[in-house]
Amino acid sequence: MARTIFYKPKKRKNQEQVEKRNKVILGVFISVLMAGSMFGIFASQGGDTTPSITYTNTLGEEYDFQIGQDGFYTLEIDEEELTFYFHPLDLQSFNNDTQRISSALTSPYIVSIFDVDDPDVTYIDLARLELAENLAKKNVYLTSAKTTNSTLYSAYPTLTCENATDNIPFLYFKKSNKTQIIQEGNCFYLEGNQYDFLRYRDLITYVLYEVIP
Repeated sequence: MARTIFYKPKKRKNQEQVEKRNKVILGVFISVLMAGSMFGIFASQGGDTTPSITYTNTLGEEYDFQIGQDGFYTLEIDEEELTFYFHPLDLQSFNNDTQRISSALTSPYIVSIFDVDDPDVTYIDLARLELAENLAKKNVYLTSAKTTNSTLYSAYPTLTCENATDNIPFLYFKKSNKTQIIQEGNCFYLEGNQYDFLRYRDLITYVLYEVIP
């Protein structure tokens, strides 16, 4: 039986990578400010108190989100402090996808794959790397691979959805004009562009921590 060997990506922390990451985060921040948020109406304000929002999910469970000065949401759960770009109610369009995502998260090993030439690869990088950090806190380990043999991301193996198995499902971050999640066998296509990939990052984390059941 053929065996797939996964390699641990080398960390790249040069100035260009840091600047690209910061540009994405800044872009999300500006987007949040421009779009506004209905949740701000309900945020508790006063003095030096950090604004907060209480979210109640479909099971009646309550979660208290803190809103930072950067406009992002922070939630303390299972003794972990997690930061999100989007509130759960911002992700209601994915309500029909949560069960499929939950099924993928039953495996302790998941692989994220992407096209190194994707014009939105910077957003994909941010989403998958931060997602890997969040999943590891719950003992779910996300590694990455590229879909084409390229000198870019040289530390990553080349894999496709055909390599996905029952024990190791794949998440394919793929640019598309449509924002949608498509499951084909053990491969989950997370399609969209730019901020959609950060929405998927948040959605998967919410489902893993059962904030969104």
